[in-house]
Amino acid sequence: MKFWMFHLMPWPHLPQDFEEKYDTAWVTCPNTLFDPQRGPEVYHGYINQLVYADQLGFDGVVINEHHQNAYGIMPSPNLIAAALSQRVQKARVMVLGNGLPLYEVPIKIAEEFAMLDVLSGGRLVAGMPVGTPMDTCFAYGLDPRTLRDRYQEAHELIRASGVNYLGFVEGNNIFDGSVDVVVTDGFTGNVALKTMEGLAKLIVEQMRAEFTRDPLSKISGLLAGPVLRRVGVGLDPRRYNGACMVGLTGVVVKSHGSADAMAFAQAIATAAAAMRRGLPAAIANALAQAPSPDKAA
Repeated sequence: MKFWMFHLMPWPHLPQDFEEKYDTAWVTCPNTLFDPQRGPEVYHGYINQLVYADQLGFDGVVINEHHQNAYGIMPSPNLIAAALSQRVQKARVMVLGNGLPLYEVPIKIAEEFAMLDVLSGGRLVAGMPVGTPMDTCFAYGLDPRTLRDRYQEAHELIRASGVNYLGFVEGNNIFDGSVDVVVTDGFTGNVALKTMEGLAKLIVEQMRAEFTRDPLSKISGLLAGPVLRRVGVGLDPRRYNGACMVGLTGVVVKSHGSADAMAFAQAIATAAAAMRRGLPAAIANALAQAPSPDKAA
């Protein structure tokens, strides 16, 4: 398990009556709500928070691109990534990402990502989203019918530029070592995880059936027993059950709904390890010490 801090950089100084006066924080939210006098301390404070995540030991920090909204005041995440490359010492820096359809010359993104990768010492992780309709169609006025074609064309141009960007991946790439990070929506990610679990069980059951098919197979199974057991242990999803939910005052571990005794025992072991390491207190202390945007230098 790895921990990444994802920052949207919202505008924290909306008026108290915002919900009564405005329908949404997207697109039609007037830019007069932004205070250029307070803007520098907000940006500095958010950058300080990401730097602090690096100091706490997070595996990476994540930033993204949005336009014309109070939800995220980061229309150019590459600028923030450049600043982070000089202050974040160990964590990887993920730009998730540059909306490709918005760029008439997408090779510029490849150049900027290559530059950011050099500045960060090879710690850049690049993402290429299509972009939300609010960003691409409303804020930038693009024809929604052209977004996918523009994305595909830009994607191929960037791949051809020589930058270390794989682009779209298939399910087998999750295992072959060609990518470090796979970004997916929740539904697709859950399908992938359940498929992995089912395939692991199928392989173990198929091997068990084959090695007990006849006397000769049983003898072969006895000879290969130690190896097969090690493979079985490595493929058993029950031994990886249990994920900690962070941001709470106590330890909460999410277990698989169909967990048996072994899987549930693993979830309990995960919870016990989190308790021994003082995970809730560590998170609480980190949040208490984290720089506030209002107090940032």
